[in-house]
Amino acid sequence: MRTLDDATLDLGSLKQGMIRHPFADKRAVLKALMEKDLPTLRAISNFYYNTNGIYERVCNYYAFLYRYDWYVSVEQNDNTVKEEKILKDFAKVLNVLDNTYIKKICGEIALNVMKNGCYYAYLIEDSEGLRL
Repeated sequence: MRTLDDATLDLGSLKQGMIRHPFADKRAVLKALMEKDLPTLRAISNFYYNTNGIYERVCNYYAFLYRYDWYVSVEQNDNTVKEEKILKDFAKVLNVLDNTYIKKICGEIALNVMKNGCYYAYLIEDSEGLRL
């Protein structure tokens, strides 16, 4: 038989047992903002992204808000090129763009920009598409 004490949780006891993080203090955040301390601001942003569900959802929402749609249009400058070659090259371009997962890559880049203020990567082109 269980008592009510076993089924309840005293939230006040959790606050006392938690280790205080320097970024959990509002003064530290305001100080970093006033001094424009970019490494500290990035660390604060990543700390809150990893620990605060609301901040994480807001960052994810704004990063993936834009649809990152794309389209390909054909321009024929030379009338001597056969239609089969144009269609074959067009299909090849579409295949590369489909395998690149542009929406996913751009969303992840935007999320890193939201959290860190910048994004650095190598763009690698192969026969399948673009990779980061």
